[in-house]
Amino acid sequence: MEFRKDKFMKKLKFSQKERLERLRKKRRRSDLRRRNYLYSGERYLISMPEAFNLSSECADTLACIQEIKKIGNNPEGRQSVIQIDFSKTKWASAAAMLVLNAEIDRIMSRHPTKVRLIASRLGDWAAHVVMRLEQLGFFDLIGIELGVRWPDEWRHEEVTVLPMIACNKLDPARVQRIRTRLEQVANVLEQGPELYEAMIEATGNAVDHAYPEDEGYNFSPLDGKPWWATGVFSASRAEVSVVVFDQGVGIPATLNRWHLAERVRSILGVSSIMSSLVKDHARMIAAALEVSRTSKGSAMGRGQGLTDVISPVEGYGKGRVRILSGAGGIIYTPNQEVELFSLPRHIGGTLIEWSLPVEIQAERQAS
Repeated sequence: MEFRKDKFMKKLKFSQKERLERLRKKRRRSDLRRRNYLYSGERYLISMPEAFNLSSECADTLACIQEIKKIGNNPEGRQSVIQIDFSKTKWASAAAMLVLNAEIDRIMSRHPTKVRLIASRLGDWAAHVVMRLEQLGFFDLIGIELGVRWPDEWRHEEVTVLPMIACNKLDPARVQRIRTRLEQVANVLEQGPELYEAMIEATGNAVDHAYPEDEGYNFSPLDGKPWWATGVFSASRAEVSVVVFDQGVGIPATLNRWHLAERVRSILGVSSIMSSLVKDHARMIAAALEVSRTSKGSAMGRGQGLTDVISPVEGYGKGRVRILSGAGGIIYTPNQEVELFSLPRHIGGTLIEWSLPVEIQAERQAS
């Protein structure tokens, strides 16, 4: 039979076209499946540092939270999977976990069907880290129920006395329930009313001052001016720590709105024009605290809130208050010493942490 090259080439070209068309149809079907499958989009792995805290590993910790924030609040709305990996972590502080949990809460509230957060390599996480994250509410936020009974001796070392709670101004009934719970915690830990009142005042600041309506936000907050809180008791340090966090613009960004802002600027040594350019947020927080302490009854608003925030440690004469806001922070102790420090990046709001030794109650009763 005579070989006809022209017929063979026509047949070959037809086969190629047919094959290409089949491939195109297969790709279209795959694309449709990907669009219809909820979590078929980009996958991101976030590996947490060895010490997940806001002190020694603050830079790496905030970098991880910032990455989750950028992915989870993606304005393009792509379907994404965020894989959170704590397999290298040996310790996670309550303050750092509160900031992370608040961000996860915002993401899941805003994009419940577009973003999925999963615990990557959970079997490789240290058991005590898993227990701590469970107590602080991390697994509840990402929809995992561990169902693990932890050894009692582990719980005695550090106990979460207040799992993460979230509230906003739009739910007064929930605010009242939280107040009742905080009073119960204070009674169990034999803490005086000063700590409770300071927490309520800090919460009031988050609602009234932290979320100005005419302020621009890189990541818009949830409705209702939300805040988050948690509390832990450490047996080894004989200390209770209560932490409150809001996702507002930060204390430095709100100072120009305060009627005593001129006194703050005088302490900073800058004019009203230059005050908006001051980048040392720690100095700004410390200056606002100094003005609020020395202005007595006239320091209403954000400044009066700072006075009430430090009142527990002043009343007890022991303990410390740590305030992280914007890109700076201070640590206040009862002897009126203030330690200033800068943060490697903006924390995304304001965090207030009270640390009070529990033995002070026994000392006060003895006296």
